[in-house]
Amino acid sequence: LRIDRDVFYRAAAGPPPSQIRRIADGIAGEVRERPDPLPERNAWVNTFYLRYDLEQRTGLTLQPKVKFEFFRQVEEITATGAPPIRRTASFLGLINKFAYFFPLGALTVEPRWKSEFQCLVPSSIQDPLDPPTAELRESAFLIARCPLLSRTTAQFGLDYLWTRKFRDSAKTTLEGSPRRELVSATQVSNRSPFLGYIIYTHFGLRVARVDIDLLAAPQTEMFIFFTVYAGFDD
Repeated sequence: LRIDRDVFYRAAAGPPPSQIRRIADGIAGEVRERPDPLPERNAWVNTFYLRYDLEQRTGLTLQPKVKFEFFRQVEEITATGAPPIRRTASFLGLINKFAYFFPLGALTVEPRWKSEFQCLVPSSIQDPLDPPTAELRESAFLIARCPLLSRTTAQFGLDYLWTRKFRDSAKTTLEGSPRRELVSATQVSNRSPFLGYIIYTHFGLRVARVDIDLLAAPQTEMFIFFTVYAGFDD
């Protein structure tokens, strides 16, 4: 069980040199620039975090989390060039994770479930990609692993995602529209010792069907990946 609570005050400061944040988006990690609201220039910030981990010898794992964050500006922000922000902003997030691990012949099977709820009132007022929202996301996973050789394994996975929006204003954007996703993936992994290192190689195929309410027809995505990196242990 972990509980964190932190309250602090940020003193007023001059305008920062940069108000742009760069966020990696999409499967390929495309970088997109978005304005940074900088909500901690002169504000009270209150953060509360609660987490509980339960692991049993039977292979069952449970992990609930709760986080609450609240921003209260001491005064209106009037700095030249600064993006307008709300006087008060908040975030409430609840996450429940479930996983079960068990052998099935030569296979190792791991079903997972993840439930996420967030209620967000962002600091930024004019960012169309970050509107106030209340959202529920339910994800179900099924992962299977099978050894092929002494250092090579195959992995197979299914992932189903379902989302629900509770604010109509967030449903009008492509990012905020309710969606359903079904993803299947196959990966082959190999690890080999080399000059004191372990060389990890992964390659596979990922196919996804995405059904977004805002679009007239579902979309199908296919992604082929190949990665190689070095480490020091297994």
